[in-house]
Order: sequence, then C-alpha cells, then structure tokens
Amino acid sequence: MAGAAKRLFPLLLLLAAFSAHGAEPRVSVPVGDSPVLGPPGASVTLVEFIDYQ
Repeated sequence: MAGAAKRLFPLLLLLAAFSAHGAEPRVSVPVGDSPVLGPPGASVTLVEFIDYQ
C-alpha cells in the first residue's frame, strides 16, 4: 500500500463501521503533504479516495 493510503486505511474502517449503523460521524483526516486547494483554515475539507486499480 502507498504511504498515504496505509495511514488512512484505519480511518476508512472506522467510517465504514459507523456508516453501517446509520450514524454520521465526523472524522479527522490528516492531509499531511497531500496536494490541496483552498485556504488551510477552511471550515469544510473534502477528501476524495480513489482506487486506480
């Protein structure tokens, strides 16, 4: 697994577990040195997970 994907995998598992029970959790996703657009202090951050395989 790529470094970023390996770090985010546990968060995805957590999100999947809550989604299965109908809850709408808020999770903190560290963007680290990933490419981003917009101001660093934005109220909302959208994260797109893509699997190119």
